[in-house]
Amino acid sequence: MARKDFRLPYTSEHTAILGCTGSGKTTLASWVLSKSAFDKMPFIAIDYKNDELLAQITRIRELDLADPIPEKPGLYVIRPLPSDIDEMEKWLWKVWERGSTGLYIDEAYLLPNKEAIKNILAQGRSLRIPVIAASQRPVDVPRSIFTEASHIAVFRLNDRRDKKTVGEFTPDGMLEKRLPDFHAFWYSVKDHSAGDPTPYHVLSPVPPAEKIVEAINARLAPEYKVT
Repeated sequence: MARKDFRLPYTSEHTAILGCTGSGKTTLASWVLSKSAFDKMPFIAIDYKNDELLAQITRIRELDLADPIPEKPGLYVIRPLPSDIDEMEKWLWKVWERGSTGLYIDEAYLLPNKEAIKNILAQGRSLRIPVIAASQRPVDVPRSIFTEASHIAVFRLNDRRDKKTVGEFTPDGMLEKRLPDFHAFWYSVKDHSAGDPTPYHVLSPVPPAEKIVEAINARLAPEYKVT
């Protein structure tokens, strides 16, 4: 049986991107974000670590946890502290109620592992809440990140517990193969057909951060054009 071609996530799908520090997971996650539908719906980056790449996106719009969830398409960012557990839980419920809002989450293990994110992941397809979640510690992220993912990308993992966790949701033997630096396995859960001998793709390194920032800024048209 022929393997299906690689494709990017649809606007109703969740993507989990995993790998240890320096493996390339954040760059891949931001590349997937650069291809996402923020021209058709608001996409909000949850930035726990003051990400340098997000800081270079000149047309991203800053939000506060107390602000309403935006309705206008575009790329937005909030920067909570890891200690903002209750505040983030309330904010995630606002996203769930609003719907039609994409989420980009680096270091997803810092999310409050409570009911809001579980409901967003479980009902995100019907509510049109696509999620791009990246983490260096798969063992610590909400289990729903894996059970509800349509796509799982895996870079190098050094911790055996992390490999075991990811191995529960990916094809047998996939993680046993050693890839070159900055390469990743890409497993599309929905496209896995019975009898497919290699139900995943190996991704070469995506463009560097500066090219990704350039692509995102180009897609974020200015609100007003002067002629």
